[in-house]
Amino acid sequence: MWGAHLADILLYHMTANKTMSTDLEQDMELFMWNYEFANITSLDPPMINNATITAADLEADNGVVHVIDKVLLPSSVMYTIMGAIYDDPDFSILVSLLNVTGLNEALSGPGPFTLFAPMNDAFAGIDNETLTYLTTTEEGLAELTYILTYHVGK
Repeated sequence: MWGAHLADILLYHMTANKTMSTDLEQDMELFMWNYEFANITSLDPPMINNATITAADLEADNGVVHVIDKVLLPSSVMYTIMGAIYDDPDFSILVSLLNVTGLNEALSGPGPFTLFAPMNDAFAGIDNETLTYLTTTEEGLAELTYILTYHVGK
């Protein structure tokens, strides 16, 4: 089962064409080898879906490589709650908190679950000291886990 998902993820990182950074256009759709589309979501900085292109146009004899800072997730792995919010930059803080508590694994499981997902703006009132406590200490992680599970219905 996971082999097929991994193959789909890897194929979602390749196109059949040599596309240089100068060829990219805002909102451009790229047809990927897994038969899905990925989108150029920004030119400044250059982004594909939610991943920033950190180095572009590394030419090889058989094509070109663009280095990105995140794994692109195709729809085949986007059927979980975590998949649904992972690719949305408005939930990046929530995703990182779910990852640090390990709740990401539960929300990637069979469920069924309902997540009331706070967007990044909802975390604006939490100061850095509190956030550091919640994410780096044993007591803080326990509190954070309790807080986040309060947002999940089963």
